[in-house]
Amino acid sequence: MIKDSASNKFHVVLVHKLDRFSRNRQDSIGYRMELKRHNVSLISVLENIDEDSPKSIILESVLEAMAEYYSKNLAREVQKGKMENAYKGIHTGGTPPLGYDVDPNTRKLIINEYEAEAVRIIFKRTLECYGYSEIIDELNHIGYKTKRGLPFTKTSIFSILLNEKYTGVYIYNRSAPKDVDGKRNGHKYKDPEDIVRIEGAVPVIISVDDYKMVQKKLKNRKKTQKSSRAKEVYLLRTKMVCGVCGGAYIGTNRNRGDKTKCVAYICNKRYRNHSIDCQNKDLSRNYIESSVLGKLSEYVFNDKFIPFITEEYNRFLKERSKGYMSKMKMYKNNLNDVSKNIDSLVNLLMQTQSQALFEKLKGYEKEKVQIESKIEALQNENKITTVTEDDIKIVFEKIREQLSSGELKNLQQVIDMYISKIIVYPDHVMVNFNFFPSINLELDEDTIKENHPSCECGSDIHGQFSSDKSTCVDDGGG
Repeated sequence: MIKDSASNKFHVVLVHKLDRFSRNRQDSIGYRMELKRHNVSLISVLENIDEDSPKSIILESVLEAMAEYYSKNLAREVQKGKMENAYKGIHTGGTPPLGYDVDPNTRKLIINEYEAEAVRIIFKRTLECYGYSEIIDELNHIGYKTKRGLPFTKTSIFSILLNEKYTGVYIYNRSAPKDVDGKRNGHKYKDPEDIVRIEGAVPVIISVDDYKMVQKKLKNRKKTQKSSRAKEVYLLRTKMVCGVCGGAYIGTNRNRGDKTKCVAYICNKRYRNHSIDCQNKDLSRNYIESSVLGKLSEYVFNDKFIPFITEEYNRFLKERSKGYMSKMKMYKNNLNDVSKNIDSLVNLLMQTQSQALFEKLKGYEKEKVQIESKIEALQNENKITTVTEDDIKIVFEKIREQLSSGELKNLQQVIDMYISKIIVYPDHVMVNFNFFPSINLELDEDTIKENHPSCECGSDIHGQFSSDKSTCVDDGGG
């Protein structure tokens, strides 16, 4: 309306009372000035104010101040009621998170089992080191949507992973208040003492342990996120330290004059501070990673663990089969209900041809396809009921091959779990494993060059990097 006043299509704005025009004095003053600029009068039906009278300015200010006072007081009382509901675990409004519905009788959150399964998939895949795109593809394949019926995005996945409510904690009054322009930053929170947190007030979908592990993963992702320029992957980042000066080894790459690329780990402390007395070696990424991963594959996936893994995996399959029966029963019951609804609607449509019924029918048909997809996925998941030691041996061989070549899907997870620290000394590298004996890798120029022929930088890598910082790209490997 304020924008349209510039078109001269009207000359009067008629309001029942001034508090209907604006309950914020700053906004009211701005709007009034804009209207007067375009020769538009503001008239209140119940408040007879002569705009040309000197007293009108004072009277209008008082009326607007009172309107703002009552507005804020009302908002305060509403907030007080919401806070009381929050302490009782009652939903205070808005769309509930994916996986929950609002019980119409108690107004508390209850689990929507169909949606909750999507939430469990998101957390499970994140713990298995799946990327957001892979998780979205899986959810789309099954037919899941967000709570608003939209396709999943990386942002929606991230928001779900951050939501502590899935662990059973009711959280309210967390968002910071609006700024002076009336805008709210959804990522800015109040002080912890002002936030309402009620343990056990919400049905649990995700265990506290799984939630904490996911938060740790998200924190590590943020900590080690590479810049947009970085294209190299450094598997041993955060693990390598210099045995001479204690600095972290970081991943770095450089294009030489002949267009060949040198990719290496270098001592960051030495690179940043030339005054320190550290002459430790730079290591070819290919050499150190292939050496460490080769030994790791021998340790972790050793054939001596096959009997134990076979027994544990069969126990897992047995436990999973128990859940399979209950899930399959639930899905089939849901499918039966949806099929009945479809049949009923088809019979009605033959008589009425109602467009509303037709839209409802399409919704049921879509739901039926989703349930059938879940049944098929569950059946495929439970085709294997037992494994033998020979089966596990074949799997071990494949994993050893993938681990040594760096192609294992959850490779970074394996590295983080089993490698404690890698200490680089001038003549050797000490690799400290968790659960396994440490090893020493001897270093000499011939050995390094022999193991990474694709990079001919040799011991002069650091000299080349430090002589021209403009050509050195720090890939965030530290």
